Amino acid sequence: MTLIDIPLLLLAVPAGLACAYLMVLTLLSSAPLTPPRSSRRLRFDVIVPAHNEEAVIARTVASLTQIDWPIANVRIWVVADNCDDFTAACAQ
Repeated sequence: MTLIDIPLLLLAVPAGLACAYLMVLTLLSSAPLTPPRSSRRLRFDVIVPAHNEEAVIARTVASLTQIDWPIANVRIWVVADNCDDFTAACAQ
C-alpha cells in the first residue's frame, strides 16, 4: 500500500457503506401483499347537464345505460336547466 492508496480508500468508504445499506434494504424488502378483495360495491353517478337537448338527450341516456358496469351500481342524473323544450320528459 502506498501513501496515495490510503486517501483513496478513505474516499471509497462512504460509497461502500451506502451501497451496503441499499443492499441490506433490498434483501429485507419483500413483495407487497395483495390486499383482500373489498366487500363494498363501487357505485357512481353520471351527471348530464342539459339545456334544450330534446333531440339528443334520449340517445345520450340510452348510451350511458350501455356502459360495461352493473346498472344497479350506476345512477344517471340529467339536470335539465330551464329548458324551453321537452328535455326532461325525453330524459325520463
